Amino acid sequence: MSSGVYQLIVEGYTDAKRKRAQGAWGYLFEEYVNRIMGALHPQTRSRSLVGNFAQSPRYTTREEAFDGILISPANPKHVFVFQYKSQFIKPEIKYTDDVEAFERALDRKGSFGVGKKGGV
Repeated sequence: MSSGVYQLIVEGYTDAKRKRAQGAWGYLFEEYVNRIMGALHPQTRSRSLVGNFAQSPRYTTREEAFDGILISPANPKHVFVFQYKSQFIKPEIKYTDDVEAFERALDRKGSFGVGKKGGV
């Protein structure tokens, strides 16, 4: 999804336009993931929320809590919370056989905990 269009955004715009385009890309990415999750786990009219996926749940203050939530269809005591992140990874890194190079690119900012020491 990101190799072609996102690369054009990154390389083709000046700083101000790039930030706006990247913001729009983030919104589109969130919608894309929400549609997939919604199709896999559609909301029902049942009073039971088990197995339902809800996008952009909000606190009572109307602030978004996270990007999505799923109550496990197998065990209603299990809840999965989603916070989506989109990141451009160059194709030569994305499709490399060098796992460590891929992990370094994935965790550039050191915030995801990817790899041997990470939780992902």
